Amino acid sequence: MQEAPDLFDVEIIEREERFCTPDVSLNDIFANDISKMDADIYLHTYCTSPLITPATIENAINSFTNDDSHDSLMSVTEHQSWYYNSNFEPINHSYEEVEDTQDLEPVYEENGILYVLPHETVEKYGRRIGDNPMHFEMPPIEEIEIDYQWEFEVAEATHRERELRENILTSHRNK
Repeated sequence: MQEAPDLFDVEIIEREERFCTPDVSLNDIFANDISKMDADIYLHTYCTSPLITPATIENAINSFTNDDSHDSLMSVTEHQSWYYNSNFEPINHSYEEVEDTQDLEPVYEENGILYVLPHETVEKYGRRIGDNPMHFEMPPIEEIEIDYQWEFEVAEATHRERELRENILTSHRNK
């Protein structure tokens, strides 16, 4: 971690001990992080999302900065399946008429991978999402988030596959 500032144009912010417990709000962690720096726009992501690409980050920033109708950006995952609430009542379908899943109205999940927001939004709301966020759909392969060992293994295998493909493409270009 200490090598990152030597390799990239980044600044490492060490998280204070009081923000290292599972019961701390992510909004409190975010507010504390940005209190240590001043910027026009903040990009917030996690090391538990290792498959996000620079191109996706750039696309998110460009999408947000080129559209002034939103006060923040959050990444989402689109789902089209039969969903139920906690009482097992259908959310996006009915028992009477079974639709193909691809014809269902999509349901969106805040995937917690990427946020972009201007300083004004942070000051106004003190959180990582404003009142009118842009919903940014990411490539599904980049949505892998590591919370469990099996997710680490999936991410590692996916990264190896990605590296292998890139090496093959590079060797073909160099011929």
